[in-house]
Amino acid sequence: MDNFKKVENIDEKLEKIETLYTISAYLRSAIKEKDNRINEISQKTLQIRQKSRGKSKKIDFEALDKLKNVTIEDFLKTLPLEEVIKYKSCKAKAAHIGKFIHNFDALCEDITKKELISLRQIGEKVFKIINVPLHEIEELQILQEKLLAQHREFESEVNFYKAKFREFENQSKVILST
Repeated sequence: MDNFKKVENIDEKLEKIETLYTISAYLRSAIKEKDNRINEISQKTLQIRQKSRGKSKKIDFEALDKLKNVTIEDFLKTLPLEEVIKYKSCKAKAAHIGKFIHNFDALCEDITKKELISLRQIGEKVFKIINVPLHEIEELQILQEKLLAQHREFESEVNFYKAKFREFENQSKVILST
């Protein structure tokens, strides 16, 4: 027999995983931001040293172009920390839940199409395999509905911040064009 067991409180366990996934995403973005700031400081320090020696560096038009094109990270720097955390956690949670809900149909199909009893020959012996679903389809559908509602809520929040970013981006383009 196999060692598979029915997982109790799937939704609570998914929420714990979701929280860890959110923390992981936040830390990755914080590390990325730290690295970007260190690189920027290093470049500015190098430029100052070169200027003090009388050596001027050619104008980096690519870097200037990057200044013209704002990113979502530039926008997030303008927000209070609470809102940044809210955006990043909603984005991470939506991505995490999305992994489960987008595979739900395949999971249900696997459960319903699997034969309850099958025979498998290994060498000269034939083994009778009894497949017992660990979860009922109805139970999984209720969980999916709950996860879909959470996913919509988190996606709505992410889309709200993306809309605010587009406004920010448009304002920066107007400022640069004047």
